[in-house]
Amino acid sequence: MKHETILLLGGNGLIGNFLSSLLMKSGHHLVIIDKEPCEGDSLRAACGNLYSNLEIIVSDVRSDDINDIYSSGDAIIFALPESACLDVLASKAHLMKDEVKIINTCSIQSSFFKLAKTFLPNNPMVGINFMFSPTLPYQGRAVALVKEEESEAYTMMKNLIEYNEMVVFEFDPHGHDEKVSLVQALPHILTLSLISVLGEKHDFSINEMMQLSPPPMQMMLCLSSRLTQNSPDVYWDIQKYNPYSEKIRNDVIHSITNLNHIIEEDCFKDFSVLLKNHEEVLGESLNELKEKWNRYFNSN
Repeated sequence: MKHETILLLGGNGLIGNFLSSLLMKSGHHLVIIDKEPCEGDSLRAACGNLYSNLEIIVSDVRSDDINDIYSSGDAIIFALPESACLDVLASKAHLMKDEVKIINTCSIQSSFFKLAKTFLPNNPMVGINFMFSPTLPYQGRAVALVKEEESEAYTMMKNLIEYNEMVVFEFDPHGHDEKVSLVQALPHILTLSLISVLGEKHDFSINEMMQLSPPPMQMMLCLSSRLTQNSPDVYWDIQKYNPYSEKIRNDVIHSITNLNHIIEEDCFKDFSVLLKNHEEVLGESLNELKEKWNRYFNSN
């Protein structure tokens, strides 16, 4: 793997810190830019004897005081919230060289690609979206790799991901956003709705609920706790900036409205059809999913 100088914008965030470790273990020279100080010694220790040179610049990535840094390096990684990524592109793109590789870790890819192609039409470009929290073991987990065409940026990140034993799924920007609206936006919508309902005045504590609940509800409560581990920016970006998330929210509203109508009309037949549709939607994965749920439930 070729060793390069990489600017990592937002290297002290959850994704940025994870990428820092992967890049340093691969021998790259890393320049981290973040308004919050990074624990450089801890990062070096985590990388063992394989770490490369590490430089840390404590600064807002949008500050004019660091303009010179944007014209250096072989690659720039945007590990920032969506709005900050777009702000940096709009204000700093004129400082970046044509050959520098542009890499983003946005949850939403189409808006980044659209703006980047406006300001940086000649730069090699790729997006990556880790489909798991970096706090989890990462080997064998899915990573979305987003491109409009193959490039040096695409090859660099594909090699890094596969070298670290993660599984690559390739998309174009809009294809990524459409699929992600189903696997990220939808479960977040359902979990936020669950907590909103539980937040109403009920004479029933969560502790009591956990003791009484059947396994599915216990699992849903556990999933809801996961949302507390990340910054609200993560979930806001997915709901606000994904062009497909609004449709998903409307589909959920329509589904609940339809269920209400079926109950109000006392139509057991339609209710049975609704449940039967579950089998058709889950299709060939039905038995595999049943086996997984049985393993989860029987382990508790």
